[in-house]
Amino acid sequence: MRVLLEERTQGRYVLSLDGDLDMATAPVFAEAVSRLMAATTVGQLLVDLADVRFLDSSGVRALLQARRTAEARGVAFRVSRPGEAVAQVLRVAAVDQLLGVGETPAKPPPGAANPPPDSPGSHTLER
Repeated sequence: MRVLLEERTQGRYVLSLDGDLDMATAPVFAEAVSRLMAATTVGQLLVDLADVRFLDSSGVRALLQARRTAEARGVAFRVSRPGEAVAQVLRVAAVDQLLGVGETPAKPPPGAANPPPDSPGSHTLER
């Protein structure tokens, strides 16, 4: 799984996941959340699941833990753009509303460019 971290505006971050969020990869996601929370002041964290193909109970647990971590630090937390299979897992687990599942990710302000992958505002972790 790849995890791309982007700072959209000061204090507003998007973690975009690509691949499976399961028992094998949940620790990569958890590490990305921990690093972000420890390294900087975060006001909002959006987790973009558009490219997550598979989600199991370990992935659901990791999302819930990320939400708890964010809320404990006063950070707004939301999950966006899950594909149908992932959205169904979240609905069946009855956590979709708890995670603030939305359809669209946080957008940068008009005219603002997304940072290129190697810029200081963007980081990638892989497993």
